[in-house]
Amino acid sequence: MRLGRVVVSVGVVLVCACGTAASPSTGDGGADGGVSVDAGPLVDAAAPEASADAGGDTGPPPPPPVDASPDAPVPPPTPCPAGVIVASGATCVTVTPEETGAAATGENATFPHYALAPQAGASGFLVLSLNGSGGHPAGVAKNPARNVYTAALAEGHHALGLSYRSNVTIGGLCGDTDACYLASRTTVLTGVFQVGADETLRGVLPSEGVYARLALALQHLARADPGGGWGAFLQPVATPEATVRWGQGIVSGHSQGGGHATLLGKLHAVRRIVALASPCDTAAAGPASWLVRDGSWATDPALAAFGFAAESDPLCPAHAAIWDAMAIDPARRFDDAVVCASDSAHGAPIGCTENFPRLRSLFHL
Repeated sequence: MRLGRVVVSVGVVLVCACGTAASPSTGDGGADGGVSVDAGPLVDAAAPEASADAGGDTGPPPPPPVDASPDAPVPPPTPCPAGVIVASGATCVTVTPEETGAAATGENATFPHYALAPQAGASGFLVLSLNGSGGHPAGVAKNPARNVYTAALAEGHHALGLSYRSNVTIGGLCGDTDACYLASRTTVLTGVFQVGADETLRGVLPSEGVYARLALALQHLARADPGGGWGAFLQPVATPEATVRWGQGIVSGHSQGGGHATLLGKLHAVRRIVALASPCDTAAAGPASWLVRDGSWATDPALAAFGFAAESDPLCPAHAAIWDAMAIDPARRFDDAVVCASDSAHGAPIGCTENFPRLRSLFHL
């Protein structure tokens, strides 16, 4: 069913990996181009339409993006490298955070975002994809033709793989300290250090935050490729800046990225949350408290979240217990990802081509 709204994956469609190994108890590990990864949930096509968009944007506001004036010169977008992504009937371009106006000194500022737009039959939704710890957007496309991005495109969605501050695992930083998880993830989203976050995040730059990099990327794409439809996902404000239309977004992520995508869905009323081998946040008493379904969620995970993982995932062993805490409908949680010879159990949801039909179904509205 096409509803003419934007889909954003943190998850919007998007996935991740990590540089510091996490223990099985803390999660946040995995395989995204050879490193550990993280993910987030999804919404049900049969759920009442209001349930996916109810609640309003209750999270922290995005940092102000740069001037989006149409007079600002923007070079044409760079085509995706040959062979990285094979998607017929779509355009595929890359742009780095630095090229969109983010600080050049920020983490992963020179690793490109991947942006794919259908050339016809667009759904009006954007899938925001967030990679796992230590990974980058290119690593999410382990198979050029059967990956998260092409699964989103097959359903008519735009797809944006966001390059963000993802080099260390949240689980490795927080361990059994419950409050650290929400504070550290909020720091990564906002680019502003939060009380209770791991001290290694104290030097975060505003333009390293997911909010700023997403807004800057969409603004840049809207100006560099005016026919690509990217401007539909921006909300004009009183200045030349714009913010994301969260109600038109599907947030998705793998491993660490799935946890960030889930938090975006908690803070903002998105169309769907898609958690791939994630979330993985656990404290001494079990799932991190921020993941427990209560009245604070802008997107109800019981109605709008999907989980997909391998049952035997050793790097995110608590994913099923976390899906229980989120109250994800049993019909929307899949603990049966096929583990293939070319990937680990943690990377299987995004790396094993046998799972592509399931991936595509998660983005079907």
